[in-house]
Amino acid sequence: MDSFRRPPPAAAAALLLPVILTVWAVSYGQVSTAPPETGRTGIPAIVLQMPLSDADKSYLGLTGNGSFSLPVIHAQVLIIEVFSLYCSLCHREADGCNRLYSAIEADPGLRGRIKVLGIGAGNNPAEAAAFKAKNRVAFPVFHDRTAAVMKQLGVSVTPSFVCCRIGPNGTLQHLFTVSGPLGSPAAFLRRVRACSGL
Repeated sequence: MDSFRRPPPAAAAALLLPVILTVWAVSYGQVSTAPPETGRTGIPAIVLQMPLSDADKSYLGLTGNGSFSLPVIHAQVLIIEVFSLYCSLCHREADGCNRLYSAIEADPGLRGRIKVLGIGAGNNPAEAAAFKAKNRVAFPVFHDRTAAVMKQLGVSVTPSFVCCRIGPNGTLQHLFTVSGPLGSPAAFLRRVRACSGL
């Protein structure tokens, strides 16, 4: 019986290089699983804990306590940022996200029709709150401790930005997903308007 022979260091490095590059790409937003099909209705029912802040409840058009599902948010279009406290790119993108939110709120034709929220993938409530505080995030953020919401949205990297239309029958219609950097907030908003018809 032949004994196992360890490959030379150069050969071992060559075998590991594709694995290392894949891990790097996923970590920095270069590779993702396929997002939900564009135009597909019936994104799985996503339920979140009601925000504690009265300002966040008012912004989303929510009342009461407990939990809520995304389609009950008072808006026509929903932009969801999937972030993580431990994602350096997410921190770098926070300013652009805040500028996107501000542009929506400053436009009388869009304010109230488009809402923005953040989902802290793999983050507990304290971690999601820490991201919000550190980056002065102006819109509501929620925790996603097990990354279940991230999976329901069909994304696998942070940051990712999912744009959905809220249907009158309580469904979410996927419009598009951007995995990785947001890019220009103005260009992103133009795409939202073009895809949603607003």
